[in-house]
Amino acid sequence: MPKAAKQQALSLLSIKEYANFGPTLASKYLGKKCGLWIGKETVRKWMNEVGLWKIHPTKIEKVHQPPSPSSSEEAECFARAKNLNAQLRVGKSGTPIGHP
Repeated sequence: MPKAAKQQALSLLSIKEYANFGPTLASKYLGKKCGLWIGKETVRKWMNEVGLWKIHPTKIEKVHQPPSPSSSEEAECFARAKNLNAQLRVGKSGTPIGHP
């Protein structure tokens, strides 16, 4: 890309009217209004070089852990598991497996 195109693009984007343009909108504007067809990543790089655009750090999503169960919830869960295990150990005749 010629230096003249870069200077023309940056001088246009430095005008107060276009101060809030991001690189994508600036790239579209330069193409449609001025005939300067420049890729948005190139515009982003140029704007960053002269301080018209600041690269935003990537946000890291927080990992949320489920709350630990209270002691009553633990007891209830344990009782349900114990009951289920007892039900699974019953044979077809209704007597527990392993008992005479």
